[in-house]
Amino acid sequence: DDEAPAVAAHGHARRGAGRVRHAHRRVPSGAMSLKRKMTSNDVRRYEMDAKKGKARAQCALACCFHHGHHVAQDDDEAVRLHALAAAQGYARAQCMLGRSYERGTGVAQDWFEAVRLYKLAAEQGFALGQLNLARRYELGTGVAKDQAEAVRLYKLAAEQGKAQAQLYLGDCYNSGTGVAKD
Repeated sequence: DDEAPAVAAHGHARRGAGRVRHAHRRVPSGAMSLKRKMTSNDVRRYEMDAKKGKARAQCALACCFHHGHHVAQDDDEAVRLHALAAAQGYARAQCMLGRSYERGTGVAQDWFEAVRLYKLAAEQGFALGQLNLARRYELGTGVAKDQAEAVRLYKLAAEQGKAQAQLYLGDCYNSGTGVAKD
C-alpha cells in the first residue's frame, strides 16, 4: 500500500472515493510511527507532492529531514518545510514548528513563537498542540502562568487519548493545581 507511511505518520486513513478520515491511534507525541518501513520511494513521493505545495507532504518530508529518514538529517530544511505547511494552516506542522522554536532546533529558541504556533494547532483541536500549550500555561514559559487554562487544555488532549495529557491532568488533580484537589 503506497499510502501506509503517510497514514501512520499523520494519523489518516483512506476510505472510499478519495475521502480522508482520521484514524484515532495512539502514537508517542512527536514520533513518526510507521506501519511498514519507509522507503526512498516514499520520500521521493513526499518531495514531489511538497513541491506542489501539499501541506501534508511538506510536513512528512520535514519529519524525514528532522530524523534523517532516507535523506541527510537537516534541521534547517525541516524547519523550512514545517513553516511552509504551517502557513497553510496544517495543525501538525504548526505543532512541530512550535516544538522547533521551543527547543531551538533549526531556529533560535523562542518561547513566544512556540506558544503562538501551539495555539494555532490547539485551536484546530490538535491534541499534541493542546498538550504542548497546556504545558506552557502550567509552567509559565512563553505565556503567563494560568493553571486553570492548563487544566482545560489537558482535559481536551486527554479526551483524545493523549496519555501524557492524562498523566499531567492526574497530577493536577492530585496536587490541586488549577482544580480542586481530588
